[in-house]
Amino acid sequence: MSDETVDFGSSVREGQGWGHSLITPAKGALALVLVLGVLTLLFPIGLVRDYFNHLARNHIESAIWFDADIQQHYRLSFDVIPDMTMDLVVPWLSWLFGTWRAGAFTIWLALVLPALGGIAIARTAHGRVTWLALGGFLAAFNVGMEWGFVNYVASSGLALLAFAVWMRTEPGLKRTLMFAPLGLLLALNHALAFLLFGFLAMVWELASFAEGERGARWPFLRRAAMLDLPAMLPGIVLIILATLGASDLPRGTADFFSLPQKAYGFSSGFYFFNSTVGFVALLGVCSLAGWLLVKRYIELPRKLAWVCAGLLLLNIVMPTSVLGIWGLHLRFVPPLVIVFFASAQFTRKAPVMARQVSGVVMFGLGTMMFLNGAVHMAQTDSKADEVRSLLSAMPRGARMLSAYDAGPGFDLPFAMHASGIAVIERSAYVPGLFTNTSPVDVALSNIEIHMPQSLPIGVGELEAAARRPSAHSENGYWSLGYADNWPERWDYLLFFKGSPSSSLNGLPVCERARSDNAILYKTGRC
Repeated sequence: MSDETVDFGSSVREGQGWGHSLITPAKGALALVLVLGVLTLLFPIGLVRDYFNHLARNHIESAIWFDADIQQHYRLSFDVIPDMTMDLVVPWLSWLFGTWRAGAFTIWLALVLPALGGIAIARTAHGRVTWLALGGFLAAFNVGMEWGFVNYVASSGLALLAFAVWMRTEPGLKRTLMFAPLGLLLALNHALAFLLFGFLAMVWELASFAEGERGARWPFLRRAAMLDLPAMLPGIVLIILATLGASDLPRGTADFFSLPQKAYGFSSGFYFFNSTVGFVALLGVCSLAGWLLVKRYIELPRKLAWVCAGLLLLNIVMPTSVLGIWGLHLRFVPPLVIVFFASAQFTRKAPVMARQVSGVVMFGLGTMMFLNGAVHMAQTDSKADEVRSLLSAMPRGARMLSAYDAGPGFDLPFAMHASGIAVIERSAYVPGLFTNTSPVDVALSNIEIHMPQSLPIGVGELEAAARRPSAHSENGYWSLGYADNWPERWDYLLFFKGSPSSSLNGLPVCERARSDNAILYKTGRC
């Protein structure tokens, strides 16, 4: 440790705090990783929204080789898909542990890898793991996890780990040969994570040049063109090929740049189903960081300060939606939080009180965030088990459509893609799987009842759709009228209730099973 800085554990060594032999930053990080592991073991179906959809696809990839019902409804494709983290892990692990447990493992990876990337950056920057670096775990439960963006969140952790290695490696052919395959693997996991890594590496190189570490301008530019760019080229080519092949992506589904959405996006590092908790965490982190910086109790290495500034700018200018992919503005606040805490270290002028206050604030915020995360994971897991039990009344291989009543009891985040549970439990066909961003397609016979990313049908729309004639696909991928004439084309309806008394009346359906939050109907008269 240098003479100019003192880390959070210095008071420990001076006998003014915890016993250093018992508690260290590295042991603290390990404890947090284990706590998050216990949560995923207890609540393996603890995420909603896109997670159900992705996991259903992974189940198809694993089961299609031997499940006749899956073979009837789905088929594999071999398009170039830079969104494959779960697809690279779950199908293989599911053969050993089942789909739900294999998926839980990827949830755990998404919760811990970004923070561990921050630990690696801190170790690289300071030569040790600092207590402040544990602040990255404050962003474990974020909007990306709320939306079930497991592929991206886990891959963003890989991007931060890759950046830590980039920081350690001197420019040259060795680094190019190392990062060309690593970049390709990262792009295959998720395109946005690869772009995050590329952005971090670019800002790092520019900051290194500004600090006089990369020589004169023209040698620096030649090295960037002849060595750094080739290191990124395989990943760039993969993304370009995927973009050229994305003709079936829906366009115009969201604003390119929405100021209200951008404002909401800055809370995304801490928001997990609870706006109050998210706001308190954001306010607490910003207040703590501002106080420590203004008092000069902490400092950031100059190059990492530029990296943090670059990430802040990226969050400001990042569009809301591009190429039909929504939520870009929600992706990069957690990495900013993680890199900031990884970069920061206490200065010599920081009193013991400042370190202790920082520890108390971070411990309090972390406890609040983890408890909030545990509560909502438990609630989601319970509702998922309820639907799993409900679906046992449905035969395997059935075609199932989802519907809802928009009452106060309707849980939209859960119901958005909960139909994917039917794919895993009953090898069912459902209309909304993300076949447009996956190695899974539907059988040709199902194209006219398929609509990627579709949500449950409202009661009023359900009544109208029952009377409309069957619609045909206009693009050969899906049909906007996938629910038209549903009494003839669909076998079952999974209805999510808006109130305890909600039910489908006056429609050609027959109740088969019910729970507190949903009813399973067979289409046709009772």
